[in-house]
Parts: sequence; structure tokens; C-alpha cells
Amino acid sequence: MKLTVVPKQSLVPGRWYVGRGRNANVALWDGEIFLTIADEAGEAVIKSEPYYEAEWGCFQPFLVFEDGHLTGPPVLPKSQLISWRWYLGRGVTSNLARWDDGYFLSVDEESDQRFVKREAYYEEESGCFQPFLLIDEGRMVEPFGKHGWEAHYGSALEI
Repeated sequence: MKLTVVPKQSLVPGRWYVGRGRNANVALWDGEIFLTIADEAGEAVIKSEPYYEAEWGCFQPFLVFEDGHLTGPPVLPKSQLISWRWYLGRGVTSNLARWDDGYFLSVDEESDQRFVKREAYYEEESGCFQPFLLIDEGRMVEPFGKHGWEAHYGSALEI
């Protein structure tokens, strides 16, 4: 499926998007900026990425995730999980999370403060994340250039 960029005015606050970003290819739109989880000196942190435009920005959205009730799919075995990739599933905080070193990471908020929430794989503790699907981050099919960031961003993404 070939996708084009979601216009900024069409973005919905509180929704997750697949696209191209500096720190990750999945991010949460908060109404002003994209939030994603990145690795900084061995620590998982929330990074802010502005909407990508020709002269400015870091995250270019191509697909919104529909966050409905998930039923039926089998839970992926822990042995199949890939570090620093995003998964669709069922969690306490979010239905999207990034796998890292034995925990799923998601963006959470408490008292207007955002932080990285850690949830264990569902068999190990109660109230944990059940992964159903590895998110296909796609490939850029119409990049703006051939090298570096110009090849990372573009006008069409194929998933």
C-alpha cells in the first residue's frame, strides 16, 4: 500500500502515527508536536519532534493507527520480539509500545508530566503488555534525495 503524508491540519491529538522521524518511525501527536521514545545514553526517554516541513521539522506522518478494542489475534512469543521496534497490542497505558531489554515502553502522562512507562511482557506480571503485531514501518518509495536525511524523508511511503 502506497501512502502519502497526512496534512498537519488532519492530525488528531492523542493518536499514533507511522511515518519517518529522527528518533523513531512511530509517534504520538499531542496537538502541537509528535512524541516518541528514543534511546539517550542507554536510557529510554521521550523525544519531541515537530511536524516535518520543507524547512523545519523531524516527524513526517503517513498513517494513523485506529485504536480500537483488540480481540482474537494470538500473542507474539517473547522470542520473536525485536528490540526497539514498535508493536500493536493491549497494554495498561497504550495499545502501542516499543520493545526494549525485556520491557515494553510507552508514553504516559500524570499531573501534566509525560514520562516513559515500562510494562513487562504479559506472562511475567499482571497488568502488562500483550503484543499482537509488529508494526511495519514501511519503506520510502519517493525519497527527497539519495543520501542521508534526504533519503529518509519523502513524498510517499510503502507499507
